[in-house]
Amino acid sequence: MYMKQCTIILKFAIIQLLVLREYEYLQHYYYNFEFNNNNGLVFCLVGGECKISKAWIGNKNYTWLRWAQKFGAATFELNIDFMETASHYRKFDMSTASYQYFTIEQVLADLQTFIEEMNKKFFKNVKHVGIYVVFVGALSACFRSKYPNMTLGAISS
Repeated sequence: MYMKQCTIILKFAIIQLLVLREYEYLQHYYYNFEFNNNNGLVFCLVGGECKISKAWIGNKNYTWLRWAQKFGAATFELNIDFMETASHYRKFDMSTASYQYFTIEQVLADLQTFIEEMNKKFFKNVKHVGIYVVFVGALSACFRSKYPNMTLGAISS
């Protein structure tokens, strides 16, 4: 099995009071290309309740990895979590006032940036199937609606 934990520096922008501010942040992720048959299909597991782990991307008994094997998909795992793992939000304190930066629009833009960067790094002309777990499950429909050209589908648990 080829599985690797990586960190990539991504840029994100926050629009505040009509001023666009750009920041760089570290996005931690795992990838596993064991089942990839270069058919242009990528499954991206997005969580938000706990830190990413090898278990979620390495246990072939998990349903999403069974699908990846069946359909020949490459797989990624990342987390969108304001309080614990999204290091770019840590540029702000954890006060209630800072929650203005953690919006659905911001999370969707972060996911878009991640997909664009992974496509540049690993693929050409692929579409992702978003698999969203736990409390970020509602984002699957939002991302699919906002970025239909980037996704082939979305699954939510």
